Amino acid sequence: MYGTDRCETVTETVLSRRRYLAGVTGGVATMSGCLRFSDPAETPDERTTTAGEAETRTASRPTDTATPDADILYQEGFEGTPIGELPEKWAYHTGQEARVVSEISADGNKSLRLRGKSGGCNESVARRPIPLRDEVRLTLAVKVTSSGSIGCHDSRQARIMVRTKATGEIYPGNSLELLTFTPAGDCVARGRSLGKYTEDEWTTVTVDYRRESQRVVQAYSINGTEQATIEREPEPYENRLSALALESAEFTNYWDKIQVTELP
Repeated sequence: MYGTDRCETVTETVLSRRRYLAGVTGGVATMSGCLRFSDPAETPDERTTTAGEAETRTASRPTDTATPDADILYQEGFEGTPIGELPEKWAYHTGQEARVVSEISADGNKSLRLRGKSGGCNESVARRPIPLRDEVRLTLAVKVTSSGSIGCHDSRQARIMVRTKATGEIYPGNSLELLTFTPAGDCVARGRSLGKYTEDEWTTVTVDYRRESQRVVQAYSINGTEQATIEREPEPYENRLSALALESAEFTNYWDKIQVTELP
């Protein structure tokens, strides 16, 4: 459910699998594509607005998750952060735990672990400023685990957001949802399932984001399978979106291989 009415049209097609596994090996599932930035209905912990949009499943998609000659604007694999500590320039609202660990990683030796309070009402959130320009590609890997139990954030086990602020407040600024991982095993955006994820396995997400004066375009692929491109009107605060937010709900999740590049 969403907090405001939307005018949406959806055209479903069967899409080919994109060559997307570059750079993600060792059983790491992949997900790439362009995402629509929007949030669910406004609730005490989710402040959003929405605009008219149209979704089509035949528009252009991103290709590989990372292009060797692409201009890298930001990247983080947590390899330089000591175990048990937090990387610099990240802000946290911690339900139970947020720290770098070495027992699980998508690539290299470390990842960021966020642990919410199992069965409670306190998730862990990590936020970091990112260069969200007019045309960028965001890539990250997430391992949504079965460790935890559903609490008051009962619609999700993990979520990727962008916000206008990257502070440790509970709800800083405005926010837009990129992707939600539900307890039913669905990857959901705009209330639609874009495919399945598997608990306790890595999924890599790539978001191609194109922002113009009158429209914003994003496209998704999940585990190497192209899904959807969504075109919408810009939000009033679109130009102020500048922070990535990773949310754990009441579960333990791992995050790794974060990269922002200019679109080719």
